[in-house]
Amino acid sequence: IEPGVAAKILDRLAQLSRQDRQPSPSEVLSDREIQVLQLMAGGSANKQIAGSLSISESTVKTHVANIFQKLDVNHRTEAVTTALQPGIIKL
Repeated sequence: IEPGVAAKILDRLAQLSRQDRQPSPSEVLSDREIQVLQLMAGGSANKQIAGSLSISESTVKTHVANIFQKLDVNHRTEAVTTALQPGIIKL
C-alpha cells in the first residue's frame, strides 16, 4: 500500500474509533451528580444529601433524575451499582 493511502486509511480508522466510543459515566455525570451518587451509595436519603451539600431537596431530586437518565437506570440501587463498576464512586 502506498504511504499516502495507508495514512488515509489510518486516519479514517482513528475517526471511526472515536465515533464508536461511548463516553464513560464519569465523563457524562457532572461533579455534583457524582457527589450526590456517592452519598446515595452511602445510604443517604434525599433530605440528608441536601443537608450535606447545602442544596434544596428538590435540587437533589433533580440531580437524582438526571443521574437515572444519564446512566439509563430506573432506581437508586441500579445507579450505584452502575457507578461502582467503572470506579466512579467507592463504598
